[in-house]
Amino acid sequence: MWATLLLLLLALGTLALGLVAHRLLAPAGNPFARPPPGPPRPLVTDTRARDKVLKRGFSAQRVPAQLDAVVIGSGMGGLAAAGTLAKAGKRVLVLEQHDQAGGCCHTFQERGIEFDVAPARPLRRGVPGSPALPAPCRQGGLRHRPGGTVPRREGGHQGVHEALQGTAPQDSSFMVNVLMVHHYQRGAWYPRGGGSEIAFHIAPLIERAGGAVLVRAPVTRILVSSAGTAVGVVVQKGPSEEEVEVFAPLVISDAGVFNTFSKLLPPPLRSHPGVRSRLAMVRHGMGSFLVFVGLRGSAAELALPATNFWIYPHNDLDGMMTHYASLSRDDVPDNLAMMFITFPAAKDPTYEQRHPGRSCMTILTMARYEWFEEWAGTRTKHRGPDYQQYKLAIAQRLLERALQRFPHLRDKVEFMEAASPLTNQHYLAAPRGEMYGTEHDVARFSPAVVAAMRAETPVKNLYLTGQDVFSCGLAGALHGGLLCASAVLGRLLYLDLLLLKKKIKRRRGRQAL
Repeated sequence: MWATLLLLLLALGTLALGLVAHRLLAPAGNPFARPPPGPPRPLVTDTRARDKVLKRGFSAQRVPAQLDAVVIGSGMGGLAAAGTLAKAGKRVLVLEQHDQAGGCCHTFQERGIEFDVAPARPLRRGVPGSPALPAPCRQGGLRHRPGGTVPRREGGHQGVHEALQGTAPQDSSFMVNVLMVHHYQRGAWYPRGGGSEIAFHIAPLIERAGGAVLVRAPVTRILVSSAGTAVGVVVQKGPSEEEVEVFAPLVISDAGVFNTFSKLLPPPLRSHPGVRSRLAMVRHGMGSFLVFVGLRGSAAELALPATNFWIYPHNDLDGMMTHYASLSRDDVPDNLAMMFITFPAAKDPTYEQRHPGRSCMTILTMARYEWFEEWAGTRTKHRGPDYQQYKLAIAQRLLERALQRFPHLRDKVEFMEAASPLTNQHYLAAPRGEMYGTEHDVARFSPAVVAAMRAETPVKNLYLTGQDVFSCGLAGALHGGLLCASAVLGRLLYLDLLLLKKKIKRRRGRQAL
């Protein structure tokens, strides 16, 4: 009798595992069932053609019917989730509050020179055809940068990842540092045509599935039914504009955990125990300050390196970051800590073709929101002379340090523009100017917090995507999008990608014979 019962339980367990495996690995609904159809398409440089894709404005008439999901935000996490769902046949609407899709993956031009918004955008050599790496961003469409295992730097040699996003090494996660080193072990890639290529090629993928990517579409709140289920969002383009309700059975937020839970949810749900407990687990990350420098001369003429530089005043990174974060506002310009320098024009082989005789340098450091809080609430480009003077003081000191490292560029500087945490707050809707989302210290990666900060939320049919789901940066946001899409589809997408990688290798092996 006991043997029979044991066999019955074993059979039922095997059946259950088989059903779960079938659900998670069934061919139907696999967005990565087939390899990419062909080589990357030619680079599109026509501004009007690009604007039709990246700057398609919101209107109620452009909202597709019978949506499967609506995504708040068109950053890497939002586009990765939406693009993956589109490959699975889902009709997805992506709403972006800025006037250009891409989040930190968008670019802008000043005086004929193009700049990336996010300077540190290396992509690890990975599976060709992954959802967030469209055709020009796959192998063959990305420029390989060798030697990425050890970032070149002066001064300290520990906690590079955390120092870049404002966390002292003593408070950083060893696991995340190891992941970053592993990420660079075989070098890195840079998108041919600049960072906006990512959004430029994911948006049509979403549209082919019946969805859309619309900009100038600030979401003001998430619609929740009386049963506590997310059922859509409200878009209001301006205080005097009419509200537009957009309904969808799934809502995915790439707006970050603080915006999503503290601003977009209805007030009663903000006090939900599950929501409050998640917010209590994390803190706002440190803001960032960027300097965009336009240079006369091409990358080749100026011998610009295709290398990222982390420069520190000394080796004590813990003491450096602790002291820097404790500074008063007036002491900041004369006591700047770490800085990051990169030359996007040197990484992109098409830059000279698109911007002949010009190149660029981007400098980044971390900056507390409190140093700029006096001007919060003022309009961008109209914050007053005191703000401009303070911002310029920091920017000039950062530029001078960069020119000490690259003295041959001193007479090649054509202009510079600076972006403070308030700039990030305006263009990225970052609550306190934090480009990297929540604080990525060791507490953020404790088992309890990692388990809680997942794509599923306490609100039914509301999901999170992006940096706050996995880790910071473009790669972290991409993984956040894959985790979100996995939760929505109920599939092991990472296993699907692994199987796709094997298919591609087999196909290349046959072609080589």
